[in-house]
Parts: sequence; structure tokens; C-alpha cells
Amino acid sequence: MQPLNPQTIVFPVVGIPYRCNTNISQLVGVRLSSYNEDFPFQQDENMDEADQNHEEIEFDKSTGKYTLSTYVLRKFYGNLIGKGREIQREIEINSKTSITIPHKQSSSEIISIRGNSKASVIMGHNLISAKIDLAKQNLPFSHFFNIPLAFCESFVERMNGIIDHIFEKYGTSRGLDRSIVMDPQRMHLTLLCIKLFSSDDEI
Repeated sequence: MQPLNPQTIVFPVVGIPYRCNTNISQLVGVRLSSYNEDFPFQQDENMDEADQNHEEIEFDKSTGKYTLSTYVLRKFYGNLIGKGREIQREIEINSKTSITIPHKQSSSEIISIRGNSKASVIMGHNLISAKIDLAKQNLPFSHFFNIPLAFCESFVERMNGIIDHIFEKYGTSRGLDRSIVMDPQRMHLTLLCIKLFSSDDEI
């Protein structure tokens, strides 16, 4: 095996390829197969029954095509289209599907994935979900859980006393401004930060 050209294998997880040492097959107890480097994502025609029976997939007898419609927030369309539709074409090629994304002037937030098999549209859906999950990681937190401290009057009084003492002693000489300090009435302990982008996330 060449150091700079390791053998690539495919785990039986929706046909997604991973680079790793082939000895890993002895650890996980599964049979691994090589894949064509020119086609980075191969469809697994032996998908488990749960995936094959995806209830949202529709079949059009007139065209012989399978269609899967999925809800995607408009704020993520850019992450699925890319410059010159580069990302969209990448997903379509890798999953052997055609993807319809609503025009920017449309109010619809439903993306359609069409392919010749259930496996292809499910692969397209999985790739879209992966792109969205990656985009979410780069977005700031939208909500947080906290414990307000203002309910404790002694804490508020003590904090006000500390702040007054600092500004009386150092405010003028150090050029400090009281606006840089949070009002003790609004102080809290942050427990958890989360990212919610829709009502579905909130549920």
C-alpha cells in the first residue's frame, strides 16, 4: 500500500465511503468493499427495509420516477445551491437525482428530490441533511437557558455595592464608564446555549 494512496473502503451505512485502515474490518466484524475513487458516493442498493419503505417517497407511474419532498428553511438554500449551483450539482451527481429548489422569490420551503430509485432519492436526502447540519454548526446560538439572579435581593444589593465602590474609587482615574457593567437586576447564570431555527426545532 502506498503511504499517500491508502485503500478506501465503504462501510454499509447508506453507501458513504470512508478512508481508514482495512484492518478495521476485523474490529467491527463487517465485510468491507473497495469503491471507485472517481465516484465519491455510491448508492447502496441493499438499503435496509426501513429506508426502502420511506413513507414520504412517491412513485409516478407515468415517468417511472421516485420523488421525495422535504422541508428546508430558506436560510439554508445558499448552502445547498452554492456558487453557480456547484453544490447542488455535486449532490445531484453523487446521488444520481435531480433536485428542485424553490426560486428565491417563492415563499415555498419544500425541496423536491427525484430519481430512478428509492435508494437514490434517500441518498439525495441524506446528503442534503448533511449539508444543512454542517451549516448549522457555523451559525450562532439563537437561545439559551439561564437562572436569573435578581430573585435574590441580597445578591443584587451586594453587587450594587461592589459596583459603586469600584466606580467611586477607580471610575474617574481609569476612565471607566458604568455602561460597561451589566445591571445586577439582569444578571444570570447561563446553563445551556442552543440553536433553534424553526418551530419544528422547538418541538
